[in-house]
Amino acid sequence: MRCIFLSTLFLFLMVVSCKKEEEKPRLKNNEINNLIHDNTDRTFLLHVPSTYHKEAPMPLLVVLHGYSGEARVMEASTGLSAFADQKGFIVVYPEGRQYPWTEDYPRAWNVGGPWESWTQHCDDVGFISALIDLVSENYAIDPSRIYVTGYSNGGRMTFRVGAELGCKIAAIAPLAGQMVFSGAWPADCSVPVIYFHAVNDEVVPIQAHTIDGFLIQSDDSVLSSWALHYGCTASCDTLYQIPDLLVKQWPCSGSGMKIVSYVAQRGGHHWLVPENSGISMNDTLWAFFNTLPR
Repeated sequence: MRCIFLSTLFLFLMVVSCKKEEEKPRLKNNEINNLIHDNTDRTFLLHVPSTYHKEAPMPLLVVLHGYSGEARVMEASTGLSAFADQKGFIVVYPEGRQYPWTEDYPRAWNVGGPWESWTQHCDDVGFISALIDLVSENYAIDPSRIYVTGYSNGGRMTFRVGAELGCKIAAIAPLAGQMVFSGAWPADCSVPVIYFHAVNDEVVPIQAHTIDGFLIQSDDSVLSSWALHYGCTASCDTLYQIPDLLVKQWPCSGSGMKIVSYVAQRGGHHWLVPENSGISMNDTLWAFFNTLPR
């Protein structure tokens, strides 16, 4: 009798366990999701291609909006969800916290420098790291192919994420946002970078400039610092130049490390597409990423 009772109890516990597993909340595809990080409700948009299968891990691309941006606007302006359907990767659009700097409560990222105090030291790096873990728990993600791109304030954040999460990120592609983060970061996990900027960007100039007295280094100075940090050459070479585009690289001895800059002659302060710059940023960054698994 005792054996029958124990067997029944075991089966009951197994059923309850399976039911709980089945009821484990899944992330919502093509909808805004929530993640509590550092006692704060953070939000993000997730897009998973219809071709996804749990037996075939996909790359993950993290896309960071600019100042006052949001996930759905970033998705629409970049076209990266449709592009992900073509190329076969999952894309996630995290959202920065909102701040009372104007009546619109704009979203922004803590990219370092004066943004540390402006954002009250918000742990955005920790949020993005936790978000990568959450998506990886819910979907089959190839851990060697996790990439980050971002625009403007999100471009600056892309540099910071690449620096502080270097052993988790395979490569980065910032646009129109120089690195301002100056903290220490490990050099044992090199992070390749492909950087994009337009010469006629009047919002974030290519050359050195100041924001509220804080010096922002030029594109080339930032990339030279990145190169030196990972043991590459501080001076760059011209790969090629055509009327609409100048492409430069910082030579690196390691086969897995690349630093490249795409300088468009036009495009302004926008995501670069053939119509505004003659460049498809999506095609270019993905071709770069495809050669660089972690």
